[in-house]
Parts: sequence; structure tokens; C-alpha cells
Amino acid sequence: MKTSFFNGINTGKLDFDYNVRYRPRTDVSPLGMKRQIHYLFKDIKYEHICYVWENDKYSKHKHSHSLVKTDDNNIIQQLQKNIISLKEPIIEERKIPIQRERCLINPKNGEKIHFKQDIWENVTSTKIIGKHGELYIEPVLSNVSSSIYTHKYTDYGSNFGFITPTLIY
Repeated sequence: MKTSFFNGINTGKLDFDYNVRYRPRTDVSPLGMKRQIHYLFKDIKYEHICYVWENDKYSKHKHSHSLVKTDDNNIIQQLQKNIISLKEPIIEERKIPIQRERCLINPKNGEKIHFKQDIWENVTSTKIIGKHGELYIEPVLSNVSSSIYTHKYTDYGSNFGFITPTLIY
């Protein structure tokens, strides 16, 4: 699928399994952003990865949001190995907003009213603290909501990338 302009809505049309937020210990240069993502997801069999590097709202430190489509069940162990973590992953519950479209019917005139509503749902998040940084991994409940969250701070200097594995014949 090719889109001319990637934003949260266009990226939401793709299929993803995991949302991975990565905060490296050191600041990342624009040249090293793609290399960091390749290093982070090495040895993981994925179909595609959509990632965004952005500055924090109040500081100039960069972090990334990655949406991953994979069938690999050992993704948490592989990511833990890649950021060199000897600690056990921390499992925590957190609430995330999921956008749902609702259709209501006006009882007076029968007119259909379509609107989008944010519903808060609990999700199990895994936190890994390692030598190279911190990772937060959670399953994707809604592709549109996750992709909008990924692209939320485009005003603060984000860099978008899309990776598919290279096929070797």
C-alpha cells in the first residue's frame, strides 16, 4: 500500500501487532535514527515497521514510537537481548484511549449522527530497562488510535520511517 502523505489516519490503514516506545540513553543524531531502529529489531522476523522519532515536548531528548507487524512470539525476549537488559521485564497496567466511531439515530427525525468517541481501555504494558535505554511494549488494540498516538507531536520535529525486510534470494 502506498500513500502520498503519511499521518495517523493513513498509517492506521496498515495492520500492526505491537506498539514499541524506545527511549535511548544518549541523544540520537538524524543520521543514526534508522540504524537505531534496525539494531533494535535485529533478529526479529517482522513484516513491516512504521517508526517516528520525535523530540519530547519539554526537552530536546529524542525517543521513538514504532508500530510492528510480526508473528514472532519471542519479541519481548529479543528486544530485551538487543538493549542488553539483565533485569526482568516489568509488567504494568495502563489506560489508553481508543477511538471508536459511533452512529446514533435522532429519535425526532430519524437522522443518523456519526461521531468519534475516545474510550479508555486497560492494556498490559511491558517495560524493559537496559544498558542502551528503556522500552515500553504493548499490544495494538486499534490500528487507527495507535497510529494517531504515534504521529501526535509532528510539530515538535518528528522523523517518519517505514521498513520492510529485504528479501534475499
